[in-house]
Amino acid sequence: PSFSSRCLRSPFRAALPFSSLRPFWIQISNPPTVFPPPCTKYLTRFLFLPPPTMSDAPGAAASAMGSGRELANPPSDGISNLRFSNHSDHLLVSSWDKTVRLYDAEASLLKGEFAHPGPVLDCCFHDDSSGFSAGADHTVRRLSFTSSKEDVLGRHDAPVRCVEYSYAAGQVITGSWDKTIKCWDPRGVSGPERTLVGTYAQPERVYSMSLVGNRLVVATAGRHVSIYDLRNMSQPEQKRESSLKYQTRCVRCFPNGTGYALSSVEGRVSMEFFDLSESAQSKKYVLGTVGSRHLLMYL
Repeated sequence: PSFSSRCLRSPFRAALPFSSLRPFWIQISNPPTVFPPPCTKYLTRFLFLPPPTMSDAPGAAASAMGSGRELANPPSDGISNLRFSNHSDHLLVSSWDKTVRLYDAEASLLKGEFAHPGPVLDCCFHDDSSGFSAGADHTVRRLSFTSSKEDVLGRHDAPVRCVEYSYAAGQVITGSWDKTIKCWDPRGVSGPERTLVGTYAQPERVYSMSLVGNRLVVATAGRHVSIYDLRNMSQPEQKRESSLKYQTRCVRCFPNGTGYALSSVEGRVSMEFFDLSESAQSKKYVLGTVGSRHLLMYL
């Protein structure tokens, strides 16, 4: 693979269709010797990819991904996002077919479904049986699958691209192509004027967001990245420019809260740290193999 300390390009991009990739999260307490140099602490996210040859057909490469489970009653159009609950096997799925669906992934059971006026661009959990959605119809919706009730939490002036729920702040945070971030209090009485906590202008259209603790990372068009503290949203803690050459596709914070991963439309990923000190910025990454699995980890 084309690899450096700050960027990784997948060597299997031509062989594997995007929809066949499977993300997993693991902790390695006793790292194997295939990762030089030795290190005693590893805790991060990994994307597992089996080692198909470049001559493999896409179907063969997909079958090499190992065991999987196909859910019954899938969306009829492209999936815009999916989220697993932190506390169960529930899976929340938003789609361009204008629906948000809740599945019991272990039982392959569709537990509930909400139809929207337009495509749904994002979704997130509130608890195991309720969540929020971001719609192309400019709305932010609150969904309760136990009562089969929904209501409009608020609106933007353009399609809502991202939605996150902050357990630390007790707020719903949305990002839109209207170049704003909005924070909503879902505990407020229904009505945008009563649930809106604040509106924060962005340099460009919001493409992706991610939360860890009280820290919010916002990626926009123009390769801008803004890092906020939810306890003081008046201005970003940091303003950065993506180190990748092309348009940002997705941003996700590290589970340990030390930084974030940023991907672009060209298929590259950069690993960035919140700490701007020289020691933090000099961290390196190792690509290694355990059995048939390829792991990316930082030291």
